[in-house]
Amino acid sequence: MSVYVIYTQSGKELKAFEKIQRLVLLPTEEVYIPTYNRQRKREGEYQIVEKVLLYKLCGKEHVLDVSTGYYEGKGVRIIKGPLMGLEGQIKKINRHKRIAILELEMLSRMVEITVGLEVIY
Repeated sequence: MSVYVIYTQSGKELKAFEKIQRLVLLPTEEVYIPTYNRQRKREGEYQIVEKVLLYKLCGKEHVLDVSTGYYEGKGVRIIKGPLMGLEGQIKKINRHKRIAILELEMLSRMVEITVGLEVIY
């Protein structure tokens, strides 16, 4: 199985996805946009929001789900979700927005990726 990654202008992912999907002719080929879920506060309640993401942890549904963790010493320990085992890659946590910024190597360079993270006490 071959995998092809296409870079698009930010905000133009869906348009590129639809165009590529029209061109894919074989039923064994699959076109998708990797996304992740995060929580966002709207009207006083937290809701799950899906965001676009290029990441290998997206799984079969191509969505990186929200992880759950707690503070342990100077770091955070992930107890549930796809970020388990990646605690050392977390560069910054924004508890208010319930997101974490990971620093990972992709395509031979270091990139920052924003993912959903709920920190419990």
